Amino acid sequence: MKFDQGQGPLISFLMPTRTRLQHVLESIRSLYATCDDARNIEIIARGDADDEQTAKLPFLVQNNCALKLITFKLIIGPKLQGYFSLHHFYNDCAALATGDWLMVWNDDCKMVTQHWDTLLANLNYSQFPCFKGNSTVACFNAAGIPADNIGCFPAMRRASYKVLGHFSCHCHNDLWINDVFNGAEANIYWDGIKIHHDFQLNDEVQFAGDRAQTTSQNDYPGLQGLRNQDIEQLRKYL
Repeated sequence: MKFDQGQGPLISFLMPTRTRLQHVLESIRSLYATCDDARNIEIIARGDADDEQTAKLPFLVQNNCALKLITFKLIIGPKLQGYFSLHHFYNDCAALATGDWLMVWNDDCKMVTQHWDTLLANLNYSQFPCFKGNSTVACFNAAGIPADNIGCFPAMRRASYKVLGHFSCHCHNDLWINDVFNGAEANIYWDGIKIHHDFQLNDEVQFAGDRAQTTSQNDYPGLQGLRNQDIEQLRKYL
């Protein structure tokens, strides 16, 4: 079955970021350099109100002759609880997204696969036995990680987002989406697109995230009721 593209961009990359201006620009350049049509790309970044670096992004993107073909949006808001509020930031981005896919993206990621947008547009769902209708997640994987390991970079179909009314309810957004769509038997793992994820930036953003990782996982089991609600919503839609 060929992908039925809508009126907007093919995919919206949702990208919370903080004080990583150059890394974000490199990430955006990688998406542009590997795509077939820059009009397929929408990037929605979310920065903190005290982050002067991120505030420069719209000017730098729009004044680049190549990158200005990409739809770029920036949300500036309160820092809240930092990493622990990451799902709120993704939800903010999703609310402005117009793409047919809404994808988890990190500011330390680079696209590796050439022609990735054409591959996505022509994704053959018939090879995935768990695919059901338009309510699915394609879990793209970081380079070197088996596709059936975990949905490292899940991309949600717009129909799914409309049904759920949110993108995620926990700061471990990839895990939340993976568990919800697995529960609804609407998940596919696909290694057709490779992404390089730089885990070793060794900056304050990474250190803060590392410190929050263990603590933020403690409340995840207690949110099973909310995940069950999302699962049931998807099942009803399917």
